Amino acid sequence: MTSRTYNDAASGTYGQFIPGLSVDTARTRARLIQLRRGSDFRTNIGLANPTAVQETVTIRLFNAGGAQVGSDVSVTLHPFGFHQVTDIFPADVADGSAEVWTDTAGGAFFAYASVVDNVTGDPVFILPVSKAGDLWIPAAAHVSGYQGTRWRTDVELANGSASSAATFTVELLESGRDNSHPKSATVQVDAGATRRLDDVLDGLFHRSGSAALHVTADRSDASISSRTYNETSSGTYGQYIPGVTGGDAVTPTHPVRLVQLEQSSGDATGFRTNLGLVNTTAAAVDVTIALHGWDGTGLGTVPVTLKPYEFRQIDRIFRSVTSSPVTNGYAVVTTSTSDGKVLVYASVIDNASGDPICILPE
Repeated sequence: MTSRTYNDAASGTYGQFIPGLSVDTARTRARLIQLRRGSDFRTNIGLANPTAVQETVTIRLFNAGGAQVGSDVSVTLHPFGFHQVTDIFPADVADGSAEVWTDTAGGAFFAYASVVDNVTGDPVFILPVSKAGDLWIPAAAHVSGYQGTRWRTDVELANGSASSAATFTVELLESGRDNSHPKSATVQVDAGATRRLDDVLDGLFHRSGSAALHVTADRSDASISSRTYNETSSGTYGQYIPGVTGGDAVTPTHPVRLVQLEQSSGDATGFRTNLGLVNTTAAAVDVTIALHGWDGTGLGTVPVTLKPYEFRQIDRIFRSVTSSPVTNGYAVVTTSTSDGKVLVYASVIDNASGDPICILPE
């Protein structure tokens, strides 16, 4: 189960992808990063209680240096209740984070942030981040795209230690090539702090185009996230892309499915779907992408062979197999390579507004 919540405007839609969550993934403590407040953005934080217990949840806000911003926010959640705190930061914060927890016996919660562009009204949906020393950003860009879009990516690095600095190594996996020997850069993040790498491909690597990023840290409590957005003269339209682990990859015994995909017959209205792949191994990998309509009808397959550590995005992928419009389609991605491991994503873009959402496998 997945969903898209959107602002329905005359010039198109501006939305955020919200996946379905299993009750057993509810938490008692979570961290949300890549938050902000100012004239251009605001942050809402939402909580849902999947238990039959009334609970108290505390939200503590921080700036990039790890200093607390304002006072703790206490929220009482009724059994199976929901609550959203709008514009939660009491002061402007260019790069913020939040710690969320409950001490209620038997309590647990889902937490999210929605960071909204004040000019365009476009939101991105942010879930708590995974902590690991080896993470991947499946897609990043500094490139011009269809319909006059201008894509940029900001990356967030977060150090989960309250006492020690962390060193992050960011490797650039460029599109369409063997990346066995990638360009890399190191970034220091102080204890308890976050650091944002604005327009990372240009700012850190002086590169244009599209790529994936492989990020390692010298701490296992590190976390990363990103926002890739269409930059316009009147604000931004973006998609949140979290850092993922190699355990999320397609393998010979673990096919994955991407849902809620669309492709319109024309390019001026409706939607288009791009599908991206990242080979996380040092050997070539064969991948098959099977595309389906809403009712399960097979529309065709797209075979791909990826070079070692190659990133590749297939734009308007349904056009590879059909000229007909596709509504609520899906893709099943498999590999027959014995040691193959491939990360996948879909980006569904509103042709009129240029607003994307990033869809990760179920």
